[in-house]
Amino acid sequence: MASLSVNLFRHPSGKAFCPQECLRLVKQFFPNAEIDERDQLAIQLERAHELVGDEEPAAKRVLDALRLDYETGGPAYMFRVRRPDGSDLLGVVKRQLAMVRSDTAMAPAVRDQVRAFLTALLPGDVGPDIIKERLEPLEKESPITPFAHPLSPMPKVAGRMSTGVDIASDIYKNVQAIRGPSPKARRQAEMELIEIGAPAIPGLLELLRDKSWVSRLYAVRVIARIGRPLSEERTALEQLLQTETDEYVRCNATWALSEITARGGS
Repeated sequence: MASLSVNLFRHPSGKAFCPQECLRLVKQFFPNAEIDERDQLAIQLERAHELVGDEEPAAKRVLDALRLDYETGGPAYMFRVRRPDGSDLLGVVKRQLAMVRSDTAMAPAVRDQVRAFLTALLPGDVGPDIIKERLEPLEKESPITPFAHPLSPMPKVAGRMSTGVDIASDIYKNVQAIRGPSPKARRQAEMELIEIGAPAIPGLLELLRDKSWVSRLYAVRVIARIGRPLSEERTALEQLLQTETDEYVRCNATWALSEITARGGS
């Protein structure tokens, strides 16, 4: 996956995008773009409300976080630019984020076009050095999306039967694999940590503080799948949402919270 993005969340300039102006520029730079002008943050909030309700205090905190994002970050729009070779571009624009990605590598001419589009979006006193390019591949099955779609179903997983020494060794090994460079090894480590279950939580909480967005993302995914309805991991996710600047991680953390809450956390 390749992506270029501009994130103004907590930017020193205090500036933000005008999403409607962003759409005008989408049409200018990508005349064949298919634009979904529904507010994706409103859709996300509505779906979360249907999923968890608002009767429990923990569910209310999840909805409050989503509602704040909706009120301060929206509206948020998505668009698709279809390409003859099948390497479609997918984009999202909201008040603090503009991102264009492709599931395959971007040709140089396409990357230049996307960069020119993002540069045109920038407020006057924000330079193009803020544009972030990401080329690290992620597995196709990874349920990573900026808006609206929840993580895939997450079955409860019984913890592995093993000795304490074996478990500690396995947790350490898999935490280090998630920090490593291999996508295949990270995916395998994710599955093994899910199998280990609750004893892996301390190591996962450590990963939530990692400098790498990929490490934080995988920690969020595993925490969501383990399904412990306890306050420790939910509190950590709530704190992550207060500081996280990566939209992929924020989206998955939001849905992880709703999954834990739906399983009975309080």
